Amino acid sequence: MKQGRSGPVSSLCVSSDGNQIASGSWGCTIWVWDIQRNRCNGGLDGHIEPVQSVCFSLDGTVLVSGSKDKTVKMWDVFMEECLCTLEGHTSTVTSVCLSDELIFSGSADNTVRIWDIKTGKIREILEGHTSWVSAICIRDNYLFSGSFDKTIRIWSIDNGQFVRELDGHTESVTALCVNKNRLFSSSYDTTVIVWDARNGECLHVLGGHSAEFLTSLAHNGHYLYTGSWESPVKMWDPETGECLQMLHEESDEVISLCAHNTFLFAGSLNNTVRVWDLETGLCKKVLNGNPRIKGLVRRQKDNLSAKQWNDENVINATWEPPGNVESNENIEFDTSSKNSTLDSTSEVLKASGVDPV
Repeated sequence: MKQGRSGPVSSLCVSSDGNQIASGSWGCTIWVWDIQRNRCNGGLDGHIEPVQSVCFSLDGTVLVSGSKDKTVKMWDVFMEECLCTLEGHTSTVTSVCLSDELIFSGSADNTVRIWDIKTGKIREILEGHTSWVSAICIRDNYLFSGSFDKTIRIWSIDNGQFVRELDGHTESVTALCVNKNRLFSSSYDTTVIVWDARNGECLHVLGGHSAEFLTSLAHNGHYLYTGSWESPVKMWDPETGECLQMLHEESDEVISLCAHNTFLFAGSLNNTVRVWDLETGLCKKVLNGNPRIKGLVRRQKDNLSAKQWNDENVINATWEPPGNVESNENIEFDTSSKNSTLDSTSEVLKASGVDPV
């Protein structure tokens, strides 16, 4: 069994195909879930302080994470390996995102850093905020950063130049998300502001939350969802500013959200991720941290890779594929019914039903 630490789910990200979700926690471990099969594929261990933010690459094979340990890490999702650690921030890394060539990180050191994804070197340091950078997001060639200084700043990704400042919140900005030409920001002032991302115009101010902290935002391409240290999660029409629905469920405080098509994922202080079906408004399943993993065999390009977890170690094996395994086919093996631990590549293969070459 691969060990990992669970804790309040501080950050969530869903892959672009909607098949995987990554959850970062105060327990320092990042869990990667297979949504279709309702299971955890594994845990990414390496941070020594709580994980504040996670973000998938477009193809879902790479994950970037930011932590209170002041570092940014880039991971191979399937092999569960840290590809590199980016150091330079002098305080907590609060938010991360990435494009094809760049990694972006916001920090409690009041800066945003832009890193080259191939070399791991800093390309730009964006300075201007006078307090923590609490959230960042990107759209086209622009980066948006929200801060505890109550402002949002817009930057050019091409040259790192400051473009515009958005003023409207009366307390710290807690979260940002962007969809097409709309930018959304939440704040400790209990409001969400809908901005025109092109010119910075304030279009709507969404109220309706109590004095509890607004913690998170998510957009599924049609509607905006807000989470807070109150229940329930609220669903909004971003064009009219109307609250359309409230997702009722007895749960702990929501501290992270992400959405994909008809599903909303909500991370909370009770160490769980709730999966909501947005068509019915019902909680479909609850994902719990620190799960048990059995194993997986997967074809990658010209070879197969296998993993098996037990109480002491992780077995990794790579070999030439037999002819009866199709490209991209997943073959699961479960050792729970066996009395002995698999301790060789051959045994891993036999347990999966694939004869070694």
